[in-house]
Amino acid sequence: MIALEALKYANMRQHGQGRKFRKILGSWLPAELERFIKYRAEDAGKILVYVN
Repeated sequence: MIALEALKYANMRQHGQGRKFRKILGSWLPAELERFIKYRAEDAGKILVYVN
């Protein structure tokens, strides 16, 4: 099982820390990273769950 925190990316973008915040997150778009993790989890037979 893989757990991801259910984040609101729109709020993060509006209230983020600008360039420093984006640098910490890396070059991945949040939705793109989430899709990649979901794909890899399904491929490995794992369950992806979202938590608050």
